Amino acid sequence: MNFTSTSEIKARVYELYLTEDQEINSNFFDFHVRNLRSTLLKTYAEIQKAINGDAVVLLKNSIETRHGSEIQVNGILSSWKEIGEIYAENRNGLYDGNYKEFLEEYNGKENLTGLYRLMDPVYTDSKSITGVKLDFIW
Repeated sequence: MNFTSTSEIKARVYELYLTEDQEINSNFFDFHVRNLRSTLLKTYAEIQKAINGDAVVLLKNSIETRHGSEIQVNGILSSWKEIGEIYAENRNGLYDGNYKEFLEEYNGKENLTGLYRLMDPVYTDSKSITGVKLDFIW
């Protein structure tokens, strides 16, 4: 089945999450999607926030600081509109393929993409955030 809307994608992941006895991981996203890349990223962000409380964000001027085994990230938030504009400029806006593979493309590329998944996010003002860096998806 080809999932094309945000509501279909969320319903699929939430259904799997409710029936599985494990933490959400990349296997919950192992299905075909067709949508704008920016929409797929925003949908993923909404799912992570709803289930784990994690923030998936696009950051400018990010600074990573190691504290033992954790990496603390501080940065200036960009809007989801800016993500859409980035992909429109690259003429690479539409994605048609496996959602898991799409999300895994962002693992370890935070410095290139500016996209981070942060645990325990704290919004320091309306445009800044601090949190513990996690794998984009695992």
